[in-house]
Amino acid sequence: MDRQKPKRLDLQGIRGIAILLVLGFHFFPEFCPNGYLGVDQFFVLSGFLMCMLLKRAENQSTCYLITLFYSKRFKRILPLYLLIIFISMICLYLFFPSTSIETNQESAIQALLFVSNRPKTTQEDYFQLLAIAVDIFTHTWSLSVEIQFYFLVPFIFLFAVKVPEKFQLGYYGTIGFISFVYYNTLPPTLAFNSVYARIWQFLIGMVVYLLGVSKPQFQYQVLANEGDEEEELECQQHMIEEESNSASTIFSQHAVFVLLAFLISVTAYPHKLPALAIRPVITVGTGLLMLFTEDNIILSNRVLTYIGDISYSLYLIHWPIYAYWKLTCDGDTFLLISALVGSVILAIITYETYEKWYLKLSSTNVYKLAIIGNSWAANHGKMFYQECSSKAKSIMQGSAFACEPLYATGQTDICKANLTDFQERVKKEKPDYAFIITRFKSIGDPWPKGVKSFKNDKVYQTMKEQMLKFLPNIKYKLYILDSIPQVDSRYILKIVGLLKNNTNLVNIDKKLVRHDGYEMARSRHAQLIKDCKGRCEMIDYLPEFYNNATKTFRYFDERGFSYWTMPSHLSPHGIEHIRHLWTDICRKL
Repeated sequence: MDRQKPKRLDLQGIRGIAILLVLGFHFFPEFCPNGYLGVDQFFVLSGFLMCMLLKRAENQSTCYLITLFYSKRFKRILPLYLLIIFISMICLYLFFPSTSIETNQESAIQALLFVSNRPKTTQEDYFQLLAIAVDIFTHTWSLSVEIQFYFLVPFIFLFAVKVPEKFQLGYYGTIGFISFVYYNTLPPTLAFNSVYARIWQFLIGMVVYLLGVSKPQFQYQVLANEGDEEEELECQQHMIEEESNSASTIFSQHAVFVLLAFLISVTAYPHKLPALAIRPVITVGTGLLMLFTEDNIILSNRVLTYIGDISYSLYLIHWPIYAYWKLTCDGDTFLLISALVGSVILAIITYETYEKWYLKLSSTNVYKLAIIGNSWAANHGKMFYQECSSKAKSIMQGSAFACEPLYATGQTDICKANLTDFQERVKKEKPDYAFIITRFKSIGDPWPKGVKSFKNDKVYQTMKEQMLKFLPNIKYKLYILDSIPQVDSRYILKIVGLLKNNTNLVNIDKKLVRHDGYEMARSRHAQLIKDCKGRCEMIDYLPEFYNNATKTFRYFDERGFSYWTMPSHLSPHGIEHIRHLWTDICRKL
């Protein structure tokens, strides 16, 4: 079991490198003339983040998706941005030369309206403004570009959702190519500031996220397993696949180090390189780096990731301080270094106090979630992430093959040990909401001989005891997936043939469905809900699969597509069949 990381540390490392490049370019332009490319890296990272937010809410209504996207992004950006502008204006009147006031009054208005990237005259070229450093809001041009893209990206994404999945990357690629051509046809000053000439950079970040969606969305450690041949076979197959991928993993790790070294050497090269040629290289290279660097030891180190954490504060704070040095200190090198160190210290203080404080305030209604169970927890994992991640601060997933979390399946030693493991991990995580997602096994066993009540039922009493150990560590509610009849996997591959032979559907239902045990399991669950005293809620698939007309369970659709797989898991088709239940559950959290 493991909890979903709140953020990829390697991306924070890339962010840390990007802000160091920007600082080098601003404070020491003669030594780091290509450091401005750090902003291009920021744009790729922003595209990745935007796509992640939109993808998490893609199954919600359009109104909800757009509202959620804007609320999250503006809560992240505006509080610190507005505070820095306010403090900068106070400092402007108190400490800056009077000759700089008029210029900055106009620039402050443009920064507040996020139009600092308006078309510039030759005299207002970005690099010339950096050289004279009169405008203390020059650096807000990049945030203006990003905010303006916010008003485009939800609609770009929503159109992409309407496109067949196999054509979506082509759709993004077409828009990106048009933007790139536009960038190359504009005069350099206009291209530098135009949001339309920057779309391709954001889209590279979005495509990187989409390419990574096919990878596991959360990590989990398989607990010890025993007893179920189908689940054991699946586990062995997974291990074989991991071994076969080890060589390619080693190769990709070496390639990542080479790519990282190349990007750093180019951006830190002490001689100015032609922007028209090098910007696409750095943008695409950053995208490739993001695609393959998860858990990279260099990019995930604490120092670099912390620099990434404070990068937003540092970006906003450093330029007004540098501008003050430029206007008042006559090029004093010691004071320049002092300005840089002061910028870092102020950024750390701002991040640790104000930024963390308002980010915590904006995290209301974002919960710690946990899903535990046997292999059904993993079977439901991707769908759960897709439906609930917009409400999640973290997601812990734990699955123990062939072991139920409320009762030691088959009373094996391994499953008994897993009961304790489930308890400890829930206690450690302390989720706001927990979900038990499991295919019933031993909890469907009949009454022990001579037992006629739950009071004397050892299976139920163990379930109750385990539940009562979970509840003190769950803040709000425990959801439990109720039991449904299992499938006779021998008949899954025969469904289509039986339909072609016009076999009566009820007869297929009777062959396909195993009724033994599920009613006993449901009875124990029902009693568990009573003893939970309002802190538990049942999730029931039975109405989704029970055919009222034939009074049978129907585990396939009219075309013969099965809702189950051979290892007795829900198939992708089956997951989609019950998805709407989870959409509703997650929306109500």
